[in-house]
Amino acid sequence: MVTPRTGVVLSPDGGALGPLLPLLKMGVGGPLGNGRQYWPWISLVDEVSAFEYLLNSSLEGPVNVCAPESADVNAIVAQLAAALHRPAFLRVPAPALRLVLGSHLAEELVLANQRMEPARLVDSGFAWQHPALADAAQWVASGGK
Repeated sequence: MVTPRTGVVLSPDGGALGPLLPLLKMGVGGPLGNGRQYWPWISLVDEVSAFEYLLNSSLEGPVNVCAPESADVNAIVAQLAAALHRPAFLRVPAPALRLVLGSHLAEELVLANQRMEPARLVDSGFAWQHPALADAAQWVASGGK
């Protein structure tokens, strides 16, 4: 039995980015909190491929399902904004996030710093379509094409 642990899923439809992606498309988005919190990430197509791969593999136990390139929120937002050809300068301060989302939810979902490496996927030979953040950001910006 495999126990997958997934990163933030990047999708042209928003995915885990939720309301941030439409704001970035309008040129009024920006990093959340100080932006230095690491978010393990993966494109939706790689997430689906990884789960299919895990279902058909002999791997067992915990497996980190994320891209091999790590990035903090500043980098994720900057790459998405660049791919959309939009600025990303309107930072949302941590106190505002705590006020809107509640302290616990803001800390757990948005402001938490999380690093993980997909070592078991790498070692077993899994191949990503979007191993680099720039590739995934272009895919998101193109509407998944």
